[in-house]
Amino acid sequence: MADDIGTPDGLTVDSAGDLWVAIYGGGQVRRYSPDGVLREVLAVPAAQTTSCAFAGARLDRLYVTTATEGWTDEERLAEPGAGLVYRFDTDVTGVPAAAFRPEPAWWATVVPGR
Repeated sequence: MADDIGTPDGLTVDSAGDLWVAIYGGGQVRRYSPDGVLREVLAVPAAQTTSCAFAGARLDRLYVTTATEGWTDEERLAEPGAGLVYRFDTDVTGVPAAAFRPEPAWWATVVPGR
C-alpha cells in the first residue's frame, strides 16, 4: 500500500471473502478481493477512518467510524465531518459476527470470586 494514502486500520469481510479496510489518514475504505486485487474505494468525508462493519437486516450496509481524538478545536472546525459514523449501502452481504462466549474456566480467572 502506498505511504501517501494512509495506513490500514479496522476491517471486515463480506460473504464473498472480500476484505474491507478503513484507511486511517486516507479518508477511505478499500475493498480487496481474496487474491489482493483492489475492487473498490469508498470515499469517506473524514480523513481519520478507523473501522468498518456490515449491519442491517440484510447485512448490506457498511458502517464506517471516524476519529478526532487529540484534535484541537481548530482541527475540528476545519474537518466538520470527522468523528462521525457513516453508512454506505452496498451490493454485497457481510458476514454475521460470532457472539463472544468465554470458556467458563477462563471467566473464573478474570472475575474474582467465581
